[in-house]
Amino acid sequence: MADVWVLRRIPATDDRVARSALIRADALRHLEANDYQVTLNDPGTEPVVLADCEQGSHLLPFDFHVELLAEIARARKRTEDGEDQVVIAERDTSDEWAWKTYGLPELA
Repeated sequence: MADVWVLRRIPATDDRVARSALIRADALRHLEANDYQVTLNDPGTEPVVLADCEQGSHLLPFDFHVELLAEIARARKRTEDGEDQVVIAERDTSDEWAWKTYGLPELA
């Protein structure tokens, strides 16, 4: 069966190289959100940031972590064709934050 993943892309800055992290959706157990971040905060582990708005940009929507769970549920339905799905926090053409799902081949 195919999996659903959450991708966090971290752009390069003057002091660090670009990087990314993939977290399998089944591993999301304790999510927290505020105006600036959605984090995975499992007890006894380091927090993992899943979405992060940049200074001066639009704040994340209220309950953006709940929107993540809804998008994961939609992505799970898409895995029935056997293709892994990847959920990413992105800004749309209106510069508003939303969770978007892509088939893994679209990102490769």
